[in-house]
Amino acid sequence: MAILDRFRRKRKKDIKKRNYAFKGAGTGNHFADFLSSSNSANAEIRPNLEILRNRCRALSRNNDYAKRYLNLLVTNIVGDKGIRYQSKARGTDGKLDILNTDLEKRFNKWCKKQYCTMSGTMSFREAQSVMIESLARDGELLVELVTVDNEFGFAIKLIEADHLDHNYNEKLENGNTVYMGIEFDEYDRPVNYHVLKNHPHEDATFKNRKKIRRIIPAKDLLHIYMKDRPSQVRGYPLMSSVVERLHNLDSFEHSAVINAKISASKMGFFTMPQGGDDYVGEDYENEFQPVMDATPGSFETLPEGYDIRTVDWQYPNTNFESFHKQVLRGIASGLNVDYVSLANDLTGVSYSSIRQGTMAERDHYRVLQAFMVEHFVTPIFERWLMTLMLQDNSFLDYRDDRFEKFSDSATWIPRAFHYVDPQREIQANINALNNGLISMQDVQNTYGRDLEEVFDQIDREKQLAKDKGIETAFEPFGNKSPVAPQVNGEENESE
Repeated sequence: MAILDRFRRKRKKDIKKRNYAFKGAGTGNHFADFLSSSNSANAEIRPNLEILRNRCRALSRNNDYAKRYLNLLVTNIVGDKGIRYQSKARGTDGKLDILNTDLEKRFNKWCKKQYCTMSGTMSFREAQSVMIESLARDGELLVELVTVDNEFGFAIKLIEADHLDHNYNEKLENGNTVYMGIEFDEYDRPVNYHVLKNHPHEDATFKNRKKIRRIIPAKDLLHIYMKDRPSQVRGYPLMSSVVERLHNLDSFEHSAVINAKISASKMGFFTMPQGGDDYVGEDYENEFQPVMDATPGSFETLPEGYDIRTVDWQYPNTNFESFHKQVLRGIASGLNVDYVSLANDLTGVSYSSIRQGTMAERDHYRVLQAFMVEHFVTPIFERWLMTLMLQDNSFLDYRDDRFEKFSDSATWIPRAFHYVDPQREIQANINALNNGLISMQDVQNTYGRDLEEVFDQIDREKQLAKDKGIETAFEPFGNKSPVAPQVNGEENESE
């Protein structure tokens, strides 16, 4: 007993006291396959960025759901008109500035493809689509702000993130540091971007071409990506978390199709009686592989004593659909979109469930719209406005107060979302208006319209109907006779 006691005492002495405050930090067997890292954001991104980007691009080309996701982003964030500009600058008297309309016309003209991009092949709406797709598929996009010889003296150039070499790291003589292609000063502020002139993986014609970098000042380049961690300097695709699931689902569907094809083939095997003659059927590939093709609607006679055994794979089975849906729901969650939208599956969907899913999905789209306005649309507009004011003093002379007046008053109207149930939601808006809970501009925001623009259009339509001698069936915002309130189902007599 003394020896056993000695071992027991030694064990108690050596055991360290464990902290069980956080179960997620446990070290039990069930955490044995839990891979984690204490690396910085950049140390995690740099070795994986190219692989992630290439796999997301492959999925976007060949995977139905990845392609659907990108289409959903473009449709719901950009739409058919893009994020549109409206000037709301006011004078000292509080009235709208007379230059607002002219400024809007000029910017809308610049948004056309012959002016917007340096190559003259992409409109501003198309550039917005490329930006949001690049964010989801590539994780980043470079936008160079270029001075060009056109009517406006300004254009943009979209550059794929591959041109920003993530393997280029160097300590410069001026004290700055280049990390993942970006030059930082002593305060960790980007000052220059070292951008490859050509794509690093161009076709075979340029395989042996020397890497030539050009330095673009940070003030002339927009590096668009979403940060997850404060020290992060490069972006990774929004699709990253679902790459494995999308690939596995693709493989699962492929295997299911093959199995179903085999199942539909209805294979069979001939059994030969003991001592019987070999039977090779109508045709054979070699002497060891008897083959007999089954022609639809035909009947074959087997030699005496022969029997046939069929193989019938029951596939796809009843578990296929439920498993497929479950995996796809996880993918939809990782992409922050509704399962119904991603899968185009309306089976068993009620109004309340689809409305809840749609509203949550649209909140995510609004977040991305706000990101686009802040990091893409606004900086481009401000550079356009500054260039316009510097080169055309007859229109807007450049002064700090004038620039701030028109830049700060810029209003961006994103793509609007249609009601899930128009009758219910319009009535809800009317009730909210009558009770002072929302404004008429709030209602117009749901349509992607400006209230003043709507009023002007209504006024024009009223005047047009009057000029044509047409009496409309309704009169929006017209004089309406008050309706007497009802008490116990009866109308009160008005005094």
